[in-house]
Amino acid sequence: HLIEDENMVKLFLDEARISAPVAHPNVVHVEEVGQCGDSYFIAMEYVHGVSLAELLARLKERRLRLRPKLCVWLTAQLAEALHAAHEAKGENGLPLDIVHHDVSPQNVLIGHTGHVKLIDFGIAKSQAENDQRAGRRAVLGKLRYMSPEQLRLERADRRTDVYALGVMLWEMLAGRPLF
Repeated sequence: HLIEDENMVKLFLDEARISAPVAHPNVVHVEEVGQCGDSYFIAMEYVHGVSLAELLARLKERRLRLRPKLCVWLTAQLAEALHAAHEAKGENGLPLDIVHHDVSPQNVLIGHTGHVKLIDFGIAKSQAENDQRAGRRAVLGKLRYMSPEQLRLERADRRTDVYALGVMLWEMLAGRPLF
């Protein structure tokens, strides 16, 4: 039913377009984007594992927490992924200035082999798109991880993602939500 909504199709294709240039071991790789009949698809790297959100929920059920050293290591892996997104360049060699806007445990996959992958660039925007949409923005993302400027619908930059990563680190260490 969403195929009939032009805005949803545009958002779907924007996700592929924005995340495809980000080549980093800690970012899920886009293999192919295409259309089959009336349907569109994004084929991405398969990660056999669980989301960080699932892992944290299971640990909480058992009244366990991640070791601090592991929390810091996971955060460092995600910081590398975000840096790759923030520094990605387009085909013309110019910076894309990608801001993920939805850094949260639900968007982190941990493979059974230990690989950490950032996923879901569905609401990510390049800075050029942020500038074009000024005054027409909506609050997108998960409230618990939104930076103050994101909540105020101000121009977001890489600091928005770093803020969310800091909230995630705090939550991994504390074993409970910050907010």
